[in-house]
Amino acid sequence: MAGSNGRPEWVERGKIGGIDGLRGCAILGVLITHAAHVFLVDESDVLAPAADFLGRLGVQIFFAISGFLITLLLLREYDRAGSISLRGFYRRRTLRIIPAYVCYLTAIFAAAGAGWITIDATSSAAALTYTMDFVPRPSLPTEHIWTLSLEEQYYLIWPLAFATLGPRGAFRGLLAFLIATPLLRPAVESMLLSAGAHPTRILSSTTIAAGCLFAFVVWDRRAWPRLGRVRLPALLDHPALVWLGTLSYSLYLWQQPILMNNGWNDRLPFAARVVLTFASAAGSYHLIERPFLRLKERAANRAGAAVAVGGVPSL
Repeated sequence: MAGSNGRPEWVERGKIGGIDGLRGCAILGVLITHAAHVFLVDESDVLAPAADFLGRLGVQIFFAISGFLITLLLLREYDRAGSISLRGFYRRRTLRIIPAYVCYLTAIFAAAGAGWITIDATSSAAALTYTMDFVPRPSLPTEHIWTLSLEEQYYLIWPLAFATLGPRGAFRGLLAFLIATPLLRPAVESMLLSAGAHPTRILSSTTIAAGCLFAFVVWDRRAWPRLGRVRLPALLDHPALVWLGTLSYSLYLWQQPILMNNGWNDRLPFAARVVLTFASAAGSYHLIERPFLRLKERAANRAGAAVAVGGVPSL
């Protein structure tokens, strides 16, 4: 169905079909990689590179989705209201992200206090401040938080830039970033690595920016004569992938200390780890995420914001 400006209706309002399935593929790649680390003790195993690739690809898919969805949210709001409510944006992000994250941190800090797992002081501080992407060797239960840290920094900076510059200025700044990144990458990467940043930080930031750029492309009604022929694979609507995608944020949080070897679970059968991972994620989603999602939706409805684009965050 067409929207008011020649775009498909899903561009202007409502949820985007296939996004949860795409998230499901991404989290499946991460789970396969971490499962491989349990079984492939020798990193020189012929299957290790393929397994690692799936995890890295999954993370980059999450980043691209996040860049796309957040930018589409901002374009929708600017089109509707003529401005961006930063207070409303950050309130919605807080309700969506923080509750499940605080629950996870509380659990792992309690486990560390009981001596079941080990988390050093630097990792603890970085987890609390979303700066894990600048910790060279984080403790295993917090290692995966580098991705969430990078996304939080994006959530902080990009809406502020968009609100300040407007859509056109933000688009130009985005193009400048994407053009400059390959030219400045060696110097910037050296500086970031010397500061302890995650080795794929530049790539991941570029992936987020590419997702942002694609949102501008789909928002431009002149692109639709060509984009109209593009369709997401029907497989992405498969109920199993949609279910995985719905749980993806909580799954991503909880899989690290349960699925991978963390000392406390070394003797736990792998099948039991998988069951416990999914049980923890389901509990987090139904008991923590969903109640706060309802609060977020009520707050958005009161503000008149069109926010349902696929349940951001991506991780």
